[in-house]
This record gives sequence, C-alpha cells and structure tokens, in this order.
Amino acid sequence: MAQDPTTTTPPTEACASTGDACCSPEKEAHSHDHKGHHHHGSGGCCGGHGHDAEEMLEPDPASLVDAGEEVTSGDKGVYKKIVKEGDGPMPQPGEEVVVHYTGTLLDGTKFDSSRDRDQPFTFTIGQGQVIKGWDLGVASMKKGERAILTIQPGYGYGSHGAPPSIPGNAVLKFDVELIDSRPRRKQKWEMGVEEKLEAAAQEKETGNAAFKKGNIAEAAAAYKEGLDYFDYYDNWTEEQKQHMHQLEIPLRLNLATCCIKQEAYSEAVEETSKVINLDKARE
Repeated sequence: MAQDPTTTTPPTEACASTGDACCSPEKEAHSHDHKGHHHHGSGGCCGGHGHDAEEMLEPDPASLVDAGEEVTSGDKGVYKKIVKEGDGPMPQPGEEVVVHYTGTLLDGTKFDSSRDRDQPFTFTIGQGQVIKGWDLGVASMKKGERAILTIQPGYGYGSHGAPPSIPGNAVLKFDVELIDSRPRRKQKWEMGVEEKLEAAAQEKETGNAAFKKGNIAEAAAAYKEGLDYFDYYDNWTEEQKQHMHQLEIPLRLNLATCCIKQEAYSEAVEETSKVINLDKARE
C-alpha cells in the first residue's frame, strides 16, 4: 500500500546511481499514484534504472564489526546478521516481497521506518526497484526472517546520498523483516475483466481488514487501488458492469468514510456524490 507522503521514500535505485531527489519527502507522493504504482514498484523516478553500482570504496572497518555474513561475492558490499531465523522459502527473482524495515546511519541516526508508519513496504526482487543492497540482502532472507543489513555506499545511495537524510558515501544499516513473498501480481493492463473484478474485491477486503485495525490510511489506499481496476470498461458486458457497480459503490462509500476520519471532507463529498450519480444512472 501507499505510504505517508510526509515520510522518506524506501531505498530506490534511482537515487543510488543519480542522486535524484526522488528520495526526498516531497517525492513520496508518487507512491500514492496507484495507476503507475509499484505496490507496490515500477514507474515514476524509482523504476527501470537497473543496478549501476558506483565503484566500491574500501569499507569502513567499523561498519563490519559484528555485521554477520557477507551477502556479496567478496567486495564486502553487503553483510547480513540474522536476528530471527525464518522458516519459509527464500524469494526468487521476479517475486513480490513484503517487508518491514528501519533504516539508520552508522551512528544510529534513524532516517526512515515502515514500522513507525505501521505500513509494510512491497517491491519486486531483481527488478531494480530498490537499491542493490536491498535486492541482494532481502533475496538472501527466508520468509519470517529478521536481519540487520549493513550496506556500503556502492550498494546504497552512492557518493550523492539522498539529502537531507542520507549524506554521500553513507554506510546504511537496515533492520529488515521479510513478512511475505509471492509471485508478482499482474499489472492491470495484463488482466482480463474477471481478474480485475476479483482483484478489486480483494482490495475491498484488504481495506476492510485495515479499517478494523484502525489503519485508516492503509484502508483508504486499498479502496483507491480497488477503484483503479474500473478505469476502462467500455468493452465489458452488461453483467460485468453490474458486478463492477456492486463493488464500486461500497468501495467509494468506504473510501468516503476514511476521508471523513482523515478530515478530508471535500474528498468524502466527492466520493459520496459519485455513488449518488451511479444510483441515478442505474434508475
């Protein structure tokens, strides 16, 4: 699900190789654009860059103290220290993974945390959606495992850093828990009508579960994601359109409820008005 726009973006490859400002808080709003969304990963400034790791500097010896086992192949770029053993399979390239993480500098300064948001982060292994240290480190973990990743600058944000939170040539520490891994979900344009209807229904259930837990932002993001499956339906049958409306109405009403709780009253009115217009169109 999309993240709070006031927070730092999770580790993205674009920043590692270019120093692009996409890792600044202002750019986090891209995560809310579900139509080009990763959920969770490609699209925007953070996708499609590949791994252009900078030339490795000699690692700071202090950063390797009690860092665990090396994940990389001899250049000491990424180390992993297991905190809790996992008992599930390791994710394969192309699979979608769900993680919780806390990122700190070597001196312990925290710059980002999905745990603080109570909102896990999702990305696809091996697609260059995150910094190389994450792709390699998380791919070495088993489902359920929690570990500390120590990432040298060449596998992180490089000489540019990600100002203002991460300086250039910074060694990064990530406390990562691999919550889940699964085959990558199809993009909306790859789906048939029935698949879209099923996916929208799943997002509604995801939103309902989040709402019951009090995770209003996560619930709203799920409802919006569900509605995005209904962008193009000109070639749908009447029966399929009827099924769509049966899903669209509760999705919009639930989203309106979330907006009210977030004091986004104009958005709540907009969603409610769309439901009224839908009812009128069906009369």
